Amino acid sequence: MPRQSRTPLRTAISLDGMWQFRFEKEAGWRQAKVPAPWQACFDDLAVSFGEATYQRAFSIPAGWGGKQVALCFGAVSEFAVVSVNGLEIGSHEGGYLPFEIVIPEHVLKEDNVVEVIATLPDARRRGDHTDFAEIPHGKQSWYGPQGGIWQSVRLEARNPLHIGTLRLDPIWPEGRLDILAGVSEGSALSLAFEITSADGTVVHTSSCAVDSGQGRHSVSLNDVESWSPDAPILYKVRATLRAGDTVMDERVSGSAFESSKPGTAIYILMANHSISAARSTRIIIPMVSEPRPRSKCWKTSFARPRPWGSTACAATSKCLTRATTTSPIVWAC
Repeated sequence: MPRQSRTPLRTAISLDGMWQFRFEKEAGWRQAKVPAPWQACFDDLAVSFGEATYQRAFSIPAGWGGKQVALCFGAVSEFAVVSVNGLEIGSHEGGYLPFEIVIPEHVLKEDNVVEVIATLPDARRRGDHTDFAEIPHGKQSWYGPQGGIWQSVRLEARNPLHIGTLRLDPIWPEGRLDILAGVSEGSALSLAFEITSADGTVVHTSSCAVDSGQGRHSVSLNDVESWSPDAPILYKVRATLRAGDTVMDERVSGSAFESSKPGTAIYILMANHSISAARSTRIIIPMVSEPRPRSKCWKTSFARPRPWGSTACAATSKCLTRATTTSPIVWAC
């Protein structure tokens, strides 16, 4: 569930704020802020592992009749079981990934209660859950455990016939953009695409048919502007789903064309604005044992993440000659 822009055909209610919270077998409820790890909310739970229960009430607006309603989570660490009005409606594993769960129509009432049971395992395996050491935390685990609803939550209403996923794969230097849209099942469906540049100019429009729940399309753009840390240029893609002449749904997302080649090193300081620009891409931090940046080991390790969907890599070295020991090296891949 990539965090994509809202459109007039989709409406959402934020569920961020104070939730009822209970840790393990506590008798009473507390108030916990969402989004935030529970360790950041309570001093007595600062280094805790285990199971926490979150609850809050929500109401369905009158204008949402006939819409599909979904609970959309930015991330819950590490395992989440979601219930509405006492009925389990879904679960998710992975504390750093967004997910959404559609609420069955028969479960919804005018006034509802959502419950999320979040589990952050410790070093001992519990049931079917993995243990803490086997979870791919990355550097985050250096600063202590982080469990619970730590990213935003929203309630979203959309047409039952809608665009479920929208994947954009930019190819440089050809200026080609490969589009794959996942669509709920229906007949006589088509997708229209509008691509705008960073200044808002429409640079491309086209369409394709939906076949077996997917819309595959490839477009070529002229005079493509490439992304860089100094000029993080994004192209906006608006996908519109139609059933005949009727517009059913829209999704909007962004894409960038990366012009750097493997082996090109960019040195940036931690306080530099470029670190924020780098975070707008997908970053993989490989394990590199060889300290010299120009060694074969470094180049091989930084080239590997490209097939995984990464557009940048980051690592630190205490043996750099052209940057301070506190500066990361960002290697475009």
